[in-house]
Amino acid sequence: MFLQDEATIYDDEVLETRLRNLFATQQFNTLSAVIEDNYSVLLSADSSSQAPRSRETAKELLTAKSLLENHSELNPSLAARIIGDPNCTLDRTVFAREYLKALHRDHMSLLYHEVEAIEGQHADRKVPDSSLLLASLFEDSSIATELRIWDPIRESVKSYLRTLSEQPDDKYVGRSEDFPLTSPERPSHDPILVGIELFDLFASQALRQDIDSHIFLHFLAEIVEEICSNFELDSTADPTAEFPNAYGYLLKHAIAVYRSLITLPTQHNRDFRMSISKIGTDSESDILKNAAWGFVRSQKAILLTNSVPDQFKSDVVNDLIRAYIELAQTDDRMGQAYYATLHKHILYGTGSSQTPSNEHLEFLRELDTQISRLNQANFSLGSQANYYRRLSADIQSVLNNHP
Repeated sequence: MFLQDEATIYDDEVLETRLRNLFATQQFNTLSAVIEDNYSVLLSADSSSQAPRSRETAKELLTAKSLLENHSELNPSLAARIIGDPNCTLDRTVFAREYLKALHRDHMSLLYHEVEAIEGQHADRKVPDSSLLLASLFEDSSIATELRIWDPIRESVKSYLRTLSEQPDDKYVGRSEDFPLTSPERPSHDPILVGIELFDLFASQALRQDIDSHIFLHFLAEIVEEICSNFELDSTADPTAEFPNAYGYLLKHAIAVYRSLITLPTQHNRDFRMSISKIGTDSESDILKNAAWGFVRSQKAILLTNSVPDQFKSDVVNDLIRAYIELAQTDDRMGQAYYATLHKHILYGTGSSQTPSNEHLEFLRELDTQISRLNQANFSLGSQANYYRRLSADIQSVLNNHP
């Protein structure tokens, strides 16, 4: 067995006993190494294994609650192999969900190390060559789509944010010098930032690989909403600062992800999927259309949060207006479809109705106020002025029609 690859296991009972003993003594890393050594016998649907007891035991132990809670101790190469193997006998969706959530809880895990090494800028992120876990998920993004990777990312980050909201002292409310979100010299092991980066990477890879799915990119906006529910300023905060607290940095990071995505149609040398089929706010399997929804939804969450200072809201609205004008100025037919869709999302929210909800009307009132406070000279020249005035006039028209 030590010298031959995939050796035949003659004593099924002995192997089963050893697996259970390793589990009972919580030697999870050793357990996963033994399972990986015998992967084809224990976990492959293609196997003609004569080891039915150890095979069932391996599946049972890998999905046991006590091991699921300690998945960060699994051999990473075993986890990557399970994730990438469509013939694995485990429920890979459940396995990937629990594995990623366990890695997310451990701030020193492989997940954080690999996210820090992601290459490229917003909307053009790439899996580094040294990656093991991220490569198993995103080098073929159809695997991440099949395993619904957006679920554990969203669930884990939102759970972390809710835990913070229950604590008497939320470190994100302040912006102490030792909080390493923005320091290039000290990579951040921040769980919220990791979640945002994973959505950015997933979108970038899926676009590059022509994935026919919107990958639930609007779930990033749910994270933004959860951040806004925690947002406060402490007594030392400067409400006029670019980042009045650590939450402010995270919010602007998420906004930058969305802005970079929805302005992709303005690029001349495009090598990514644009599959929008109709203008409007109804859902399609299109990443950029879904990004437009998430972008507006994130803007709404920020503008309707009373504790967010006006200067911060103004900065965010400026991002919206500039992205809107940039997209409007493209002469590409598909680009114009995205521009018109973004326009409708701003005016009406989501869904096919042309009647905005009461919450969306509240958002439009706040947006109208913030637009009026912008330095309008920045948008007063050429075609920019026309698009700026059109958006402002259409917002006021909707508000006048729904007093």
